[in-house]
This record gives sequence, structure tokens and C-alpha cells, in this order.
Amino acid sequence: MPQPTTPEALRLHRLIEPIHAVTYFHKRSADALADLGLRGFWMGYFASRSAPLGQCSPALAEATFYNFAPKLVRRALPDAWNFASPEEVIEARASGAAAALAELCPGLESEVTRFLPLLESAARAARCEGKPLAACNAALAARSLPLERLWMATTILREHRGDCHVAALVAHEIGGLESHLLRIGSSTSTEPIEEQRTLITGARAWTHEEWDRAQSALVERKMLHADGSCTSLGNQLHAHIEESTNNSALQPYHDGLAPEGRELLAMLMRQTAQAIWNSGSIPAVNPMGLTQ
Repeated sequence: MPQPTTPEALRLHRLIEPIHAVTYFHKRSADALADLGLRGFWMGYFASRSAPLGQCSPALAEATFYNFAPKLVRRALPDAWNFASPEEVIEARASGAAAALAELCPGLESEVTRFLPLLESAARAARCEGKPLAACNAALAARSLPLERLWMATTILREHRGDCHVAALVAHEIGGLESHLLRIGSSTSTEPIEEQRTLITGARAWTHEEWDRAQSALVERKMLHADGSCTSLGNQLHAHIEESTNNSALQPYHDGLAPEGRELLAMLMRQTAQAIWNSGSIPAVNPMGLTQ
């Protein structure tokens, strides 16, 4: 039986996301934020991801990041702004990510000149109406160093996709925790449900009681079976949300690049993405649901 074709937007996302994700998984990025005085992983995470929004409040971060337990956000914000300003964090996250990329991919600084113009053309073309994280990242001053520019372009594009995904979920009244349940219960998920439950409750700070309530709500809506697997209705909704996300997320690449430009970009970025995966810096099973 032939395998389904991976949508173009998802193929491109799987190439840019490993580049962006060094900011979460590499020691160079963590050290750059710790040097500002930010305490622990989550304070660094929420401060760095929200810094383009300004001195982000917990309420704004909870609404924008969507799939994290509110208490996890409130442990980090607004306290982070007592240690560093958003402007300082923006500088640190860019320099830390560039240092991580240089360490993981020797020679990338010269190689990146082959595909950076294509990537930045797509990032500039992103329509950011109703997409707060993409809009605020796109509005930042341009970086000058090649690896910082690379990381920044991938960040705009991945946050654009994330904003599109949240919009699709909200339109179908799927909450942040429910979005995890729908994804891991779907027929496309490859990891055991219980393993994913352990991963997500640990990485996103949802309690088992909150998980059970969200699962019961989706069972009542006939989206899930009692064992957490999707019903046919749940699988249909998951597929529809993924299709909607991919359709919306393709816009920057479609408007910023000709078809041959998109193919060239994918070809040129593949080696960099693979090098990051091969380094082991991104866990094969991760709470982002990112796969090769």
C-alpha cells in the first residue's frame, strides 16, 4: 500500500525546526540565558520565547503559548523581568543559538550563504495578521551575523506555523491540554499513549487529575475512547486541524519563493537539519512531537 505523501509545509517545517530548537536543547543557549541571571530552564524558556512581546505577563504567555499548564508559566513570569530586560534576552537568545549551531555544524557559517537568502525571502513573506509570536519576531531588528540570521528566519517561520496551529485548534474548541490528548491518541501517533502521557505531564506540568478531566471531556465529545485513543470522529478532527495548519503554514514559502526555490531550499537545508539530529541534541521523543 503506498505511503501518504508528506505535505510540503510539513516537510519544510521538519527542516527548519531542528535549527530553531537548539535554543531549547543546547547548553550554549542555556548558558547565554543563565549568564543574564535567569534561573532554571523554564524561566529561560518563557523569557526568551516571549521577549519579542515585551515584558510579557503570565496571562499573555498562557494564551499565546497555549499548551503549557498555567502554573508553569507563572513560576517564570513576570519574575524573569527582574533579572533581565526583554532586549537583553533577545540578544542572548540569538547569540546563544548561533554558538550552538556553530558547534553542532562546523562550516555552517560559510555553507549558510547558499540558502539563507531563500529562507529569509520566505520569512519576509509571512503574513502575520492574528499571529502574535510571528509578528513580534518579524518586527525585531535584523541580525547581522549569518548564523544569527539563520536562527531568526527559522524562528519567524516556526512561530508562524505555531500561531496557525493554535488558531486551528481554538476554532474547534480544543484546549491546550486537549491538543496533546488529540495528537497522541490519533492514528498517526507512533508512541504508546502512556509513554506520551508521562512525557507531556512532566514537560508541560499538567497534573494527572487535569489530564483525566481533559480526557473525560473529549470522551464525552466522542473524540476519544476511554483508553485515550481517538475515535473515528477524533481522527477526522485531528487530520482536519493538521491539514488546516499545513495549508496556512505554507503561505510564507508559497508567497516568498517559486516552486523551484522551495525545492532548492529543502535540498540545501537537509544536511544541516540532519547534522543536528545526528548530534543527539534533540531527543528522538520530545514534547514538541518533532520527528525527522
